[in-house]
Amino acid sequence: MLIFELIFLTLFILLTVFLFSYEFPKHLDNDAMNFHGKYAKYISLMCTFLIVIETQYLWSKFTKIQLEKIKDQKDEIEKQKIQIERQNKDLKDSINYASKIQSALLPSVGKMERLLNNHFLYFKPRDIVSGDFYWVDDYQGKQ
Repeated sequence: MLIFELIFLTLFILLTVFLFSYEFPKHLDNDAMNFHGKYAKYISLMCTFLIVIETQYLWSKFTKIQLEKIKDQKDEIEKQKIQIERQNKDLKDSINYASKIQSALLPSVGKMERLLNNHFLYFKPRDIVSGDFYWVDDYQGKQ
């Protein structure tokens, strides 16, 4: 692709230099002047055409580079998303396990009824695990 750019750039420079350095001969008649004027017009049209083609080529190259950058960024975001989802799953599993441990540490309903005659226990954590800890037990046969 670099060769393609260099060819267009060289042609553009040559045609531009030729167009601006061209002088009409003063000894030619009017018909010859018209012919040379048309020749200069064709050269300027060719330069314009080359500019349009070069601009189109550079724009397509620019958009291709931008699309590659966007694809790389999207891939990076996908990797980060997978990592965050894995961390989130590990965290939820850990919290659920802590909830099971907390439920296991709470005294059973039968033990609470045996040790405390008139009681109630309202245990409803705001989230999965609460910070409260309840302990009920006999101490030397006393309640």
